[in-house]
Amino acid sequence: MSGCSELDELEMTTTAGYQPLGDETTEAPKTTTSTTTAAANSREVMTKNGPIVGTVTLADMRKQQPIRQDVEVFYGIPFAEPPVGDLRFKAPREFLKTWDEPVNMTTKKSMCVQTTGKGDEDCLYLNVYRQCHRVLEAPRDGLDLRWRVCRW
Repeated sequence: MSGCSELDELEMTTTAGYQPLGDETTEAPKTTTSTTTAAANSREVMTKNGPIVGTVTLADMRKQQPIRQDVEVFYGIPFAEPPVGDLRFKAPREFLKTWDEPVNMTTKKSMCVQTTGKGDEDCLYLNVYRQCHRVLEAPRDGLDLRWRVCRW
């Protein structure tokens, strides 16, 4: 059985209790076939700038940094205007560009300039990872059960 089929079966058992987070769309996750290790099985998510679509990375314990569970990944979400030209060495300015059509966020952006000279000044992007196929629980006893976030 392929990883995509396993995801499809898992999806059918878990999306019944799915409730969108925030501005997430309520339609069922899209499923297509992919020849890479990641199945294109990602929901469209609404951000303040417009809709984005990520990719699913399947669990893989063989990697140098193991992935212990399937995760939905959104690479290169801009969080500030590029710090180039007049904005160089200044505080970041809010990213104000908006869009109406879904933007594909499946490719990593350039890393910031390193001591080796590699990288780019235009590097103010976020990579967001979140659990796949999570059935959201109803609040219990007034507890806030939102997804945990790790940032660094």
